[in-house]
Amino acid sequence: MTPLDLPSLLMLVGRGLEEYVVSRMREQGYSTIRVSHGYVFQRLLVATPTISELALDLGITQQGASKSVTELEALGYVERRVAEHDSRVRTVHLTAQGRKVVEAGRAARAGFLDRLTQAVSEDELNGAMRTAAAAAALLGLDQAIARRSVPIPQSD
Repeated sequence: MTPLDLPSLLMLVGRGLEEYVVSRMREQGYSTIRVSHGYVFQRLLVATPTISELALDLGITQQGASKSVTELEALGYVERRVAEHDSRVRTVHLTAQGRKVVEAGRAARAGFLDRLTQAVSEDELNGAMRTAAAAAALLGLDQAIARRSVPIPQSD
C-alpha cells in the first residue's frame, strides 16, 4: 500500500478528529451537537456579533448564520440580546449551557491529546504542532484561527 502524502493525511486526520470529538460529546449527552456548531461557539468565545457580523466572520450567508443561531438558540446554547449601544440591534451570546458544551469539547480534545502524548515523543508532538501551524499559515488560516473566525467548511 502506498503511504499517503502529508496534505491528505492532515485532511483525513482533521475530519477524523472532528468526528471523535463530536462522538465523545454525544456520549456526554449532547446528542444534537454538530461539527458546524463548533465554529459558531469559537467565534462567540471572543465576540458578541450580530447575525450579519457572524455571517461575515464565518464566511457564510446571513441566512445561514441566522439558521445556525436559531437552531443553537432552540437548543439553549446561545441567546440573542439587545445591544448596549443600539436597542434596534441584537447580538448573539453563549449561554451557560453553551459554555458547558464548549467545555465538553475541550475535555474531549484534551483526552485525545493525552492519548497522543503517550504514543509519540514530546519532540515529535512539538514538530507536529510546528507543521500544523505552518500549514495553517500557508493556507491563510493563521489569522482566522487567532481571531476564532475560521470559515465553516461548505458541504460536499
